[in-house]
Amino acid sequence: MKSLRLAATAVAASLLSVALALPTTAQTLTIGLRSGTDGLDPQFSSLGNSVSVYRNIYDTLVSRDETLEPTASLATSWKLIDDNTWEFTLRPGVKFHDGSDFTGEDVKYSIERVPNAGGATGGMMLYMTGITKVEVIEPLKIRILTSSPTPLLLRNLAQLFILPKSLGTPTQEDFQSGKAAIGTGPYKVVSWQPKGDLVVARHDTYWGGKQPWERIVMKEILADQSRVAALLAGDVDLINYVPSVDVEQLKKSAAVAIFQTPSVYNFMLYPEVGRDQSPFVTDADGKPMTKNPLKDIRIRKAISMAVNRQAIVERVMHGQGAAAGQLSPDGLWGTSTALKPDAFDPDGAKKLLAEAGYPNGFGITLHCTSDRLPNDGSVCTALGGMLNRIGIKAIVAATPRAVFFPASARLEYSLQMSGWGSLSGETSYILQSLVHTLDAGKRLGANNRTMYSNPKLDGVIQTAITTVDDTKRKALLIEAMEISIKDYSTIPVVTLNAIWAGRKDKVSYAARNDEETNVLQMKKP
Repeated sequence: MKSLRLAATAVAASLLSVALALPTTAQTLTIGLRSGTDGLDPQFSSLGNSVSVYRNIYDTLVSRDETLEPTASLATSWKLIDDNTWEFTLRPGVKFHDGSDFTGEDVKYSIERVPNAGGATGGMMLYMTGITKVEVIEPLKIRILTSSPTPLLLRNLAQLFILPKSLGTPTQEDFQSGKAAIGTGPYKVVSWQPKGDLVVARHDTYWGGKQPWERIVMKEILADQSRVAALLAGDVDLINYVPSVDVEQLKKSAAVAIFQTPSVYNFMLYPEVGRDQSPFVTDADGKPMTKNPLKDIRIRKAISMAVNRQAIVERVMHGQGAAAGQLSPDGLWGTSTALKPDAFDPDGAKKLLAEAGYPNGFGITLHCTSDRLPNDGSVCTALGGMLNRIGIKAIVAATPRAVFFPASARLEYSLQMSGWGSLSGETSYILQSLVHTLDAGKRLGANNRTMYSNPKLDGVIQTAITTVDDTKRKALLIEAMEISIKDYSTIPVVTLNAIWAGRKDKVSYAARNDEETNVLQMKKP
C-alpha cells in the first residue's frame, strides 16, 4: 500500500495543479452521455458505457481501428515465437499521467491484476482467455504465453487497459477518487461525480500527439429529450445515443450534424433454461410454477415467433435499426448467411404453446435495462405487449443498469432483454461469452446468464477459438452460430444504429460501430 500512497500523493498534487491551471475560459469540449462510466477502474467493468470512457484516459497494448481491426498502440509490433508464445515490442518514451515511464513491468502488473479486479459483470476476465503468463524480457519487450494457440489474442488485448505497477493494490475507492486513475491516454482525470460530470484535462505529453481541447467535460444526461435540448441550447457540444425519433428533425438543423453508422449491438431476449423452477414464472392464474416452461424449445421458439421485429424497427426505433436473426449483426465476420429472423407468426406461436402443454399460456416477468442503450425500455415494453398477445402474461420490469446487471450476474431473472455487441469485430467473442457453458477455469461463458449448456456447441466454440487458419475458424464460428440460434439459446430481436449529434461549429465525429465515444475520433471543424 506504500507505493499506492506515494502514487496517490503525486496524483493529488497533479490534479490540484491541473484544476488551478484551468480557468473558466479554458478551451473545453462538453459531451452529453446517456450513460456515463460506472467507475474509473478500467479493469472492473466490461460494459460499453464504461469502456467508452476508459479509452479517453487509459491505453491498451493493441487498439482497434474504425473497422475493429487490431492496430498498434502501446505495443508497436508483435510476432509469434511459437504457437503459444507472442512477443511484443513496446512503444518507447510513453509517460503515465503521473510522469512515470511506461515499461513491460506495467503490462505484466496490469494483466495479472485482471482476475482480482472484476465487478458484477465479470470485469475483463472474458478477454483473458488462454493467457497463462506474462514475461518481461527487456524494459520494452514482453512475451505473453497462452495455454493453446490463441488467434484472438490481439483482439482481446484491445480491451485490457494498462495501469502503472506503482499502484500496488488500489481499492475501488482509490479509483473513484481519482487517486489511482492513472493511465497513459490522451486525457487525465481532474474530477468525477458518479451519475454526474467527469472532467478530464489534456495530457500534454501524450505519445499520440497533443489533443485539440484543453479540457473535456463528460456529463451523464440520462433523459433523451434533455440530452437533445442541451445540444440545441449549446450547453453541450456532442451527444451520443441520439433518440431515433429525433434524428430526422436534427438533420434539418443548421447548427447540428448527425454522425451515424450501423452498430455491432443487438437487442436480444435471454430465456433462463438451467433451473427446473424459474423464479419469475407463474401459471396462468399467477401462482408459482414448479416446472420451467423455458426449458422447452417449443416455448422459446414461440417467444421468437411472437416478436414483430419489423414493427419494432419502424415504430419504436423509427427506422434506426434492422431485424436480427443471429447473435451478431448480419455481415460481421463469422455470421451465417443462412440465418434469417423468424417470421412474425402469433397464431403459430399460440399453437406451439398449446403443443407444449400451455394452451392458456403462463406468466413471466421480463427484466431489462432502462438507461443503457437507445430505446431499451421502449423495446422491452413492446416485447412485453407482443408476448401478452400470444397468451404469455408478461410483466415488464425495466430497471437502471446499476440494478439490472448485478441481479443478472446473480442469475435472478427468468427472461431478460439487453443489448450485446461483439466488440472483437467477429463472432467468437459473443459466442464464447454468452452461449458457451460457464467454465471459470477456461474463462468461457463469462456472461452466460441463462445457464444454457450444449456440449456440442461448446466443442465447436473451443475448437474455433484455438484454430489459427482463418478460413477454418470462420467456418467453425458459422457452425456455432447456427447451432446456437436453431436451439433458441438466445433470441435476437433487432440490430441498433450508432448515432451521435454535434454542434457543427464545435466538433465533428467519426462514428464507430462499437458505439464508443472516443475523443481520438473527434476533430475541430
